[in-house]
Amino acid sequence: MSSKTPERIEIPTPFDVDGYTWCVLCVEQGRASGTSRFVLDFRSCARAFPDGVLPLISYLSSLRSHAGVDFSVELPATRNMRGVFDGVGWSEYLQMPEPVFLELPSFTKKFTPVRFFSTVEELDQIRASVMQVVTTQGRLAKWVPEAVQWALWEVMENVLNHAEADGGWVQVSTFAKRDHVNILVVDSGVGIRSSLSGMYSGLTDQEAIKRAVEQGVTGNPERNAGYGLAGCRQIVRSNRGQMIVYSGSSRLSQEVVGRGSDDLLRYTPTLAPHVGTLVELQLRTNRQVELAAALGQRDPVTLLELEQAVGGELVFDVAGDAPDLGTRSSGRQVKNRVMNLAHAIPNGERIVLDFSKVPMASSSFLDEFVGRMSMELGRERMIAEVELRGMNESVAAIVLTTLGTRTGNWAWPRRWGFAGK
Repeated sequence: MSSKTPERIEIPTPFDVDGYTWCVLCVEQGRASGTSRFVLDFRSCARAFPDGVLPLISYLSSLRSHAGVDFSVELPATRNMRGVFDGVGWSEYLQMPEPVFLELPSFTKKFTPVRFFSTVEELDQIRASVMQVVTTQGRLAKWVPEAVQWALWEVMENVLNHAEADGGWVQVSTFAKRDHVNILVVDSGVGIRSSLSGMYSGLTDQEAIKRAVEQGVTGNPERNAGYGLAGCRQIVRSNRGQMIVYSGSSRLSQEVVGRGSDDLLRYTPTLAPHVGTLVELQLRTNRQVELAAALGQRDPVTLLELEQAVGGELVFDVAGDAPDLGTRSSGRQVKNRVMNLAHAIPNGERIVLDFSKVPMASSSFLDEFVGRMSMELGRERMIAEVELRGMNESVAAIVLTTLGTRTGNWAWPRRWGFAGK
């Protein structure tokens, strides 16, 4: 086939990690025969998943930038599937000539859109957005949010420190009804085997992945580094979640079997190699993580510390933290975030709900937020650990009515702005 004639590849359904490897095989066969232009046809694709699309985005970006290969992408024809591609950012990045970091939206509901990253500053923005999403979707078991942020940061930082790539790609999604959160990080760098070649020679891809998930093989022990994938493996074991690591021509799938903590590691050869590394973690949001044990007894950073509590107070700017001030869904998101922080509050310290920038809020929002929080915490704990600050007269009246109706008690602290009854 002439290099001037684009080769058309019809994307399979479902398009997952196996669909991705098939697509890579087709492209590499075309390149071997002299083709440098391809059309990727998603028009008939009815289902697609991050573990297929993200590595494809990374692969296309690498070939466009470094091999002069031209790709055009025909997006799904159905309205629903096209909406998914547009909504999570797949459409934009599949067609982008050169990857750039895109600003994250102020509020997202169930996912953090796919993002390219290449600096520590971008990592921190992504982490903040992810934690906003994760902590607002539902009540989380103890240490789950800390485990999510730790694993996310470690895997993304591995890309910057070890991949020798232009950057990496990340997407995080929550599934409240199924009680899990999914983290996917991909790069098109040198891969795990090449990254470990300075310490271990002659490793196969499978052997390299096995080494990488063992504690402390990739970093400097003096600064307690090199624990990223090993720590992720232990977190998954503690949580009975799942992990996938795909690099080169081997893919590791980790699952916890039975009711014990033993994990089952399955290594499978792939149809085509992934040049770089893919790491996917699935954690159960309703199952506690033994985070200190998983990280080798190191003191984990609490979610409260991540939020930078100052002077014994963690202040929530209600107007800034809520997607809106009128709906129950928004009230539920803010309540979930506050309640997920409650377990990290030491005795004598408080969460402050700052209403000073709230001119008015609906009864539905305040009932779902403050009313339900009073029921979940109980009146005594609510008074001891939470303070409502800066309410104007109108907001205070609605809040007092909500608290009185929910708890049957109309006497709440005067310092909150209530005259009491």
